[in-house]
Amino acid sequence: MHPTASRFVRTVRFAVPAVAALTATMALAGPAFADPALVTRSGSSILYTAQPGETNTVTFSNAGGSFQVEDSTSNLIPGPGCVRFNNDPHIVRCGALATVARIQASLGDRNDTATNNTAIASDIVGGEGDDRLFGGSGPDRLLDSDGWNAAPGANTFEGRGGNDTIISRNGGFDRIDCGESIADFDVLLADAASLDAVVPNSCEFVQRS
Repeated sequence: MHPTASRFVRTVRFAVPAVAALTATMALAGPAFADPALVTRSGSSILYTAQPGETNTVTFSNAGGSFQVEDSTSNLIPGPGCVRFNNDPHIVRCGALATVARIQASLGDRNDTATNNTAIASDIVGGEGDDRLFGGSGPDRLLDSDGWNAAPGANTFEGRGGNDTIISRNGGFDRIDCGESIADFDVLLADAASLDAVVPNSCEFVQRS
């Protein structure tokens, strides 16, 4: 095995429990709101936590130098470190983009979409439902705990730029594109080829179950 691949395998072995722990922590931290997603800031990290029963379409972006979270299909509740923007229930800002080092997003149930339009590292957990997860130009970790139950897969993972880790070992049908840059080193932990469809040559290292 190539030394670089070996190093990433060792790293990724810790990724699954780490992401699982992230999901559990964020679930416990969520308040008792019935519908709106919660956006908070902890140090240099932004935490986005969806609530049960909501379909979320969330985008993380640079808004004139501010870190912005927008959910077009769910209202947002700004927690500590974040404020509602311009009285819009769908937009929250959490300080200067340059002061944010990581995005942590837990989408919960329903058919959700998360898009990272920044170079900030992210951990995005899809949860139940038919989800679409899009990384940014930095290093991302994308995970979905359940796949689609019939081919072709409707769950979509796109790493885009950066050195990404995609974990699609969920026993369902998924579609995966790690990204196009030959300068990146993307790692994919996938189900068998009969379940997960991967864009050819998009992932530098693939390990199937």
